[in-house]
Amino acid sequence: MSARVAALLLATSAAVGLGAEESPRPAAPSAAPRRLSPADAEFWRELAPRPADLWGETTETFRGWNLAAVAATAGLAGGLAFLDADMQKPWRDGDRLIGADLCDVGDLVGHPGVQAGVMGLTYTLGQALGDETLAKTGKSMAETMIFTSLATVALKGIFNRERPDGDDHMSFPSWHASATFGNATVLAEYYGWKAAVPAYLVSAFVAWSRVEDNKHFVSDVVAGAAVGCIFGHAVSRYNLRVHPAVSIEPVLLDEGAGVQARARF
Repeated sequence: MSARVAALLLATSAAVGLGAEESPRPAAPSAAPRRLSPADAEFWRELAPRPADLWGETTETFRGWNLAAVAATAGLAGGLAFLDADMQKPWRDGDRLIGADLCDVGDLVGHPGVQAGVMGLTYTLGQALGDETLAKTGKSMAETMIFTSLATVALKGIFNRERPDGDDHMSFPSWHASATFGNATVLAEYYGWKAAVPAYLVSAFVAWSRVEDNKHFVSDVVAGAAVGCIFGHAVSRYNLRVHPAVSIEPVLLDEGAGVQARARF
């Protein structure tokens, strides 16, 4: 009896990576993934930001790479502001590279409300499919959007910059750029370059369309893109470290049964 218990403990240790070297046989059927819909209270409880997480994400924003990015963005946007008038002249005169129709597409795709819809769809699909990583991606998008929206609105109020077309004084920074680059950065952090390439291409298209449509100066979209990237990176890195997606599954080994844990960090 004691030999069997020892073998089972050894098998369990191997499955969770504690030192044994046995290779697992095909896993036993695992429990069905938990699926949630908006009708479930847990769906909303998991989406709601926790104050401790918001504070952790805030501190993550102003350290290491992010702190350097904040300083670099301030310098770059400040330098570009002196060149904005000259760079804007072709679009102010009506010259277009992508045309009015595509500018309208960029306006729609990059609208903060549409990007909020992208976030909601990502989270809802993740919960409906039982895909924990996708659901956590949507949650990180939501928290990133909180930070980017607050920062963008605050900066617009502080700088009170007139748009190139004179429509209002909410030019700096671009909310379209901060929203799209924020979501793109979260996707890049969770899914790597395969998601990053198309997401950043869409974001760049949105930013370009806003400049060509004479709604923003170049420095506006550069600053907006940086706001989105900085907060998207900070929120995602914090959540991947503090709340990794973990799955625990049973496995069969030569000497017994055990469990294996998988986590995305």
